[in-house]
Amino acid sequence: MSRATGSVECNTRHFLHKKHPLKFEKRKAPFKCDGCEDLGFDSCYTCVVESCDFHLHTHCFKPDRSLTHRFIEGCSFEWVDSEITRDGKLRKHFCDACGEDAKGRFFYHSKSRCKDLHPSCANLPEFLVYGELQMELKKEIPCKCKRCGLQKREREGTLSWGYVATSNKKTVALHISCMKDQRRKDWWNDYCDACGKLAKGFFYHCYGCGNDLHPTCANLPRFLSYEGLKLELKKKIPFNCCKCGWMNRKSGKGSWCYVSSCKTVAVHISCMKDMLQDNFLENKRMAMPEVVFTEKKGRSEGNLAKIKKAFKIAVPVVLAAVLGDPVTFAVSVIAGLLST
Repeated sequence: MSRATGSVECNTRHFLHKKHPLKFEKRKAPFKCDGCEDLGFDSCYTCVVESCDFHLHTHCFKPDRSLTHRFIEGCSFEWVDSEITRDGKLRKHFCDACGEDAKGRFFYHSKSRCKDLHPSCANLPEFLVYGELQMELKKEIPCKCKRCGLQKREREGTLSWGYVATSNKKTVALHISCMKDQRRKDWWNDYCDACGKLAKGFFYHCYGCGNDLHPTCANLPRFLSYEGLKLELKKKIPFNCCKCGWMNRKSGKGSWCYVSSCKTVAVHISCMKDMLQDNFLENKRMAMPEVVFTEKKGRSEGNLAKIKKAFKIAVPVVLAAVLGDPVTFAVSVIAGLLST
């Protein structure tokens, strides 16, 4: 693609957002561009007033008015700033790079060939490098896409471009459209970064890094203690969870944990939520679930008994913290646990 590189400006204004100035920033979280309505990552222009939630790709903020692309020979694209055609009807165009709707206000159009490109697709880098892995942009991928399982993904005759990498004589390919689908799925499904579960209701979100937290997870106390057992909240579990028996959750989502100071008990926050949810679905009431300990081979009977006792004390205390009531719930169940 032939294009000129513009300088990056800070604290400036744009006609799409006249109320406040915009600032240039690098974001860890994805955003939706208010110009082309496509997803964006990394650099963007955003409103200095955070509540406005206004963002523009750098190439939408200061676009090239015309460009060419090596995948579409003999075709010159012009920058379009309009949602409506000359006859007053809503336009319907498909991007010839990913096959998705070019539904935003900004896009590139070729009158001679009737081709369209999202601004982000027109600016796709020829190579993506991650460590030793290098992926090259191709008009057609040579093998099945790793995500959708198809070699050709098309919409009304428009094939999706893709990135291809070869490592250890094995070729891996991903359609541009599949990459967008996955990023949208990851963006719209907000998962709590404490327990790894879906944040369906109210939650906390960081617009800088994209992390999310359930209100109860955000307020988990760092330390819990009862009957001499002291638990500390940790980001990573140091040994196998006493509930699921794993260090890493099978779901692949991360989970914070509580670890006892005596290094005998460790429980994922997500495992405690699973325990409570399963019990509620089975009994149709919020009650203390049966404490099930996952045994591991190689432990002596003395250590096993000690761990089981500590685990039975830890479960209601952690559950109380997860529920946001570290006093009432815990006191009502610990006595029964200790008696057994």
